[in-house]
Amino acid sequence: MLADFDPTPFPPVLRTAHELVAAGIAMRRVRTKAARAALAQAELAARQAGIPALTAEVENAAHVLNTPAARLIARGKERPLLLEEVEALLSSKTLVVDACRNVVRDSRTVVSLVTRPVLFALARALGEAWPHDVPRDLLLARAFGARFVDESHRMRLRVEIGRLRKMLQPLADVNATKRGFTLVPHRAHEVVVLARPVEDENGAVLSFPCRR
Repeated sequence: MLADFDPTPFPPVLRTAHELVAAGIAMRRVRTKAARAALAQAELAARQAGIPALTAEVENAAHVLNTPAARLIARGKERPLLLEEVEALLSSKTLVVDACRNVVRDSRTVVSLVTRPVLFALARALGEAWPHDVPRDLLLARAFGARFVDESHRMRLRVEIGRLRKMLQPLADVNATKRGFTLVPHRAHEVVVLARPVEDENGAVLSFPCRR
């Protein structure tokens, strides 16, 4: 609806509000070019309005694009990513275990595990360890919080791994090894985990731009 809406007749205050909404939607969709264009228009309209508080609001929104929106976890290392870098990653050929949205994806296929937290915990553990395997005991601890492992736990792990293997079939195989399991992508040559910048009770707020 906003894409077909012309805010030109609006007074500067309403044009600013319109562009801020458009920028916010673009950020949540991880479209940084569109977000920057909307913020540029918002800044122009805010200056025309001559309201310092409105100008400050636009500046705060623009600051989001220069603040880490996520963390990249790959091959045992971590680094922060700006929203622009997140966009480039999601459009690349990399297999991404996305802990901001609880999906596993590449540039062509998205598999949602939003309603399957155990499966996503297993997928994330496999993604963080890639290209190595993950021991069964570690997978049990990550997915089920198991401190003491017995045969019932191992049986449950086999069941859940089977379910994960079926869910990820369009993207990757989950292969058994001597000590555990490993992720083997079909098309991608790299597997990474995209996580919130901070994983605590405030993590969802800090990763707002990366969430759809």
